[in-house]
Amino acid sequence: MANKYNVAFERIADPQFMRDVADLEKKYTWVIDKIGVGVLYCKKGQSEPFEMFTNRVKDLTDDAVTFFSLLHLGEMESDTYPHTFWEKREYIWYFAPTMNQDTQRTYIGNVNVVLIFNDEGIPFDAKHISKLGAMIQVVLVVQPHGSSYRVGCIHKKNLHDFTPYVLPNHIFSAEHVVPYILAKLHNGQLHAHVRPPLDTLFIRPRAVALETLIETYDKTTRGKWLKK
Repeated sequence: MANKYNVAFERIADPQFMRDVADLEKKYTWVIDKIGVGVLYCKKGQSEPFEMFTNRVKDLTDDAVTFFSLLHLGEMESDTYPHTFWEKREYIWYFAPTMNQDTQRTYIGNVNVVLIFNDEGIPFDAKHISKLGAMIQVVLVVQPHGSSYRVGCIHKKNLHDFTPYVLPNHIFSAEHVVPYILAKLHNGQLHAHVRPPLDTLFIRPRAVALETLIETYDKTTRGKWLKK
């Protein structure tokens, strides 16, 4: 295939170079196998994030308890953070109703994806969602519809829409809503990592590390690459 970019390529003969590249790829991998998710409960009449953060486990309605049990949140009063394993990924749920203000700020304030269960009987009011914090890029809002659910996705303007896609007002059964949510949270996390402003935390360090690695190899007159 012709090189339409007029770029010169050189072969690096030193086998250690490939081992170093493999190590770099492991360190700066694109695979996301652990995802921290902030989980909030929105009572009827609430729209401000600070209101949602004040909700406790005792405030949950039966609909909310049923939904959260689908995520296997377990003992909601526990001080530990529940985990869900799906498709070789680990989801860590930072469940706001069981956390004090300091831990809410520490954990939920530093995640990139948030899940909100909206008990309101009307569509979720998203006008205050930016107050959740600068690090949060994607918010999924779940609303009960009888024994089924609707799921909406809100994301920062710097992100494009991402899979899995569904038609507007799609109704999920209890069986199908969890796989959709888990896939959407994962893809939202991955998408956020390659878009501003978070790309500077993930893409640029990898590029610098690769440039540094290449600079440690010098071409000799024998046509081999030796490590300094």
